[in-house]
Amino acid sequence: MFGGIEMSFSIRIALMVSSISLLLMITACNMKSEATILKEVEEVSEAMFEEKESIKANHQLDSLTLYIPEHLTIDEEDDSNIILSNQDQIYIIFINHLEKPTSKLNYKAAQNSQALLMKSFQDNDSFGYIQVIPEDDNTYELQIGVGGIKITTLTNKRKVVTDAEDLMKIAISTMNNNDLYE
Repeated sequence: MFGGIEMSFSIRIALMVSSISLLLMITACNMKSEATILKEVEEVSEAMFEEKESIKANHQLDSLTLYIPEHLTIDEEDDSNIILSNQDQIYIIFINHLEKPTSKLNYKAAQNSQALLMKSFQDNDSFGYIQVIPEDDNTYELQIGVGGIKITTLTNKRKVVTDAEDLMKIAISTMNNNDLYE
């Protein structure tokens, strides 16, 4: 019975097919290709690099001032490393105090033939890069560097764009808000 009227078998089948088709269309719209995701990663990283003056520090650590997204927790810190986490995801910040903001040392060391994306960004004041390396079907190693700052994490297809934005903001703020090199 449907609203007092019994639905015929053909109407029920038509409704079921329509529902399944709608579900498939919604799912397909949410599934982006790897190429599309990598393009978004590159674009967001470049945008953050270009807007570096707008990224403000929000945390004062023992030896550094930097931006840390609210969803990340500081697990450990020392003069050369900071470990952040979000649930079971770890983010490692490496700080080389001997490298200037324009340094390409981390970029040159990061070269990997397996990288799906290796893109650099440069202006008069700094040099940065992003690298994405596949780990398995849905996991990527994401590495972002600005000058003597390098940040790395393992992420997935769903989070790689957001993680790229967050890591670039962290790297830029760490380089911009501290007199790191001697």
